[in-house]
Order: sequence, then C-alpha cells, then structure tokens
Amino acid sequence: MNAHVDVPDISQKNEEREVLGALRRFTRVRPLEERCELCVAALEPEHPHLLHCESRQIACACDACAVLFCGQEGGKFLRIPRRILELEDFAFGDLEWESMMLPIHLAFFVRDRDGKGAAMYPSPAGAVASQLGMESLERRFAEHPALARMEPEVETLLVNRNGEGELLHCANRRMLSAGGTDSNEMAGVVGRR
Repeated sequence: MNAHVDVPDISQKNEEREVLGALRRFTRVRPLEERCELCVAALEPEHPHLLHCESRQIACACDACAVLFCGQEGGKFLRIPRRILELEDFAFGDLEWESMMLPIHLAFFVRDRDGKGAAMYPSPAGAVASQLGMESLERRFAEHPALARMEPEVETLLVNRNGEGELLHCANRRMLSAGGTDSNEMAGVVGRR
C-alpha cells in the first residue's frame, strides 16, 4: 500500500516568511525621536525653540536652523531663550488681580515689541487674551528690573494664584504652548510668595 504524504512546498513557506517579515517591520515599535520642524534633522533632548512671528506657533529647531532663521531684521522667527532668573519682589494684590477681570487664578502676561502688555489665561480652546487695557501692568513691567529685561513676545510672566501663596514664573512661551511636553523647557524668572 502506498501512503501519500503531503510535503510542504518550500517556496510557499519562504514567500509567507517574507510577507510576515515585511509586515513585522511596520509593527515594530520605533524609538520616538524629535525632529527639527524646519529641516527634519534629528534633535537632541535639549534643543532650541522658535516662535513664528505671524502664526504665533512654536517650532522645535536644530541649532543650525535656529541660527539661520533668527536674529535677522524682518525675520519670520524669534528664538525663545532658556534663561532662568529669580523673581522675589513682585506680587499682585487682590484688588489689582480683580481689576484685570480674569476668570481664573492662573494667567500669563506678555509684552509685544512695542512694550504693550497683554494678559492671557488658559481655556479648553487654548489661550484667551483679556480684552482689557493693561496700562498699569505695562508700568509695573517697566519698573521691575527683571520684568523690564524680559524679551518681548517670547518671555512671559506666569502667575498661579491657586493654592497657598502666589507662584510666579517668568517663563518662555514654549512652556505655555498648548500640548507642549518638554518639561525641561521652562525658563525665566521663578519665585514663590
């Protein structure tokens, strides 16, 4: 009696392995690597950030792009600094805070290139700018040495009046960007009242 034994086709098995191998390449977990948003170069964990002057969007950048695109008259980007200073002798009084009519106890204050101040606060839809004039705030910024040295548009005074005391940060805009995850990007003036 002749028994028939099925012998697998070797070429079919090789083809199946190739297909599975190709699919595995797509399912592998790839290391998350931040890239320069201007030239797509790989970035170090500590890297520059740029503020697009028109769109107000913050971009991660490599050192070369940060040098190339910043510091030019009429350039599209401003470099966001990383400096940290201590702010000890500044606080908002309760009446002063209430006069700004901010709906929450967390706000940030920024100056434009002309020195005009603006108060902003977070909301589910992103940062909301207060529509009130900030003349008294502009005067306070001009009078305080550390706040007077803040770079317009890229550094901001962050005030958190929630909890015990008043927490003050003069931070860069990267820290305040919606969805920003770089905790190492906080820079500016820090103090607690």
